[in-house]
Amino acid sequence: MQNVHWFLPEVKIQIARGIASGMIVILSIMGIDEIQSRNQQHIVYAKTTESADVEKKQDSVTARNENEQEVTQAQVAQIQLDETVEAGLNESVEAMQTDLAREIAKEERKAKLAKEKLRLERERQKNRIQLSNTDKNVLLRIVEAEATGEDIKGKMLVANVILNRVKDDEFPDSVEKVVFQKESGVYQFSPIKDGRYYKVSISKSTRTAIERVLNGEDESKGALYFMSRRQAARHNVRWFDSSLTWLLEHGTHEFFK
Repeated sequence: MQNVHWFLPEVKIQIARGIASGMIVILSIMGIDEIQSRNQQHIVYAKTTESADVEKKQDSVTARNENEQEVTQAQVAQIQLDETVEAGLNESVEAMQTDLAREIAKEERKAKLAKEKLRLERERQKNRIQLSNTDKNVLLRIVEAEATGEDIKGKMLVANVILNRVKDDEFPDSVEKVVFQKESGVYQFSPIKDGRYYKVSISKSTRTAIERVLNGEDESKGALYFMSRRQAARHNVRWFDSSLTWLLEHGTHEFFK
């Protein structure tokens, strides 16, 4: 009986040890699983964190790129605006320069015309023919009588012939003497001979013609004679044609020198 009593406690102890060892193994297995689980969680967390960091970095890069793109677009827009403004200013400046050039050219033309007008006026004053009242009245009457129905130029040419004679040494030195001159007892101008000279009324066109001639206008080419071929006597026409140089024709008159 003593051996039995000794053996039972020993058996209990062994069983207890076996149970303890089993528990330890179980706990060890459980601990390993827990550790692995925690490690797995850490790994997942780390990956999640890393992925989040990557996404943040990508978002940051994307945002930076977008900001840079916006800045670039803004710069391009500003450059385009500056170019547009500059182009507009250049066009405005060019337009102002063109207008200024036109105004300057216009003023220069005005000044040139005024200078030319003054030159012509001085030339007219220089060439203006001074006549006594008597000579002027004689010139008005003989031109009205000789060039009745002629235009202003025709009347001016007749007046020029008379004044050319006054300046020529072969003729008298005044209008009155030239108009009333006789050659071989015959008056040189038919209106004196037939009396038309005394009957005419001075027209406005004749006064205008005389004023222009006295101001120096002369297109007579130095003519000293004139005739109306259809009204002149044949022997006079022959003399004009054979003895003088034909210069020009205007209206009903031909002019010679």
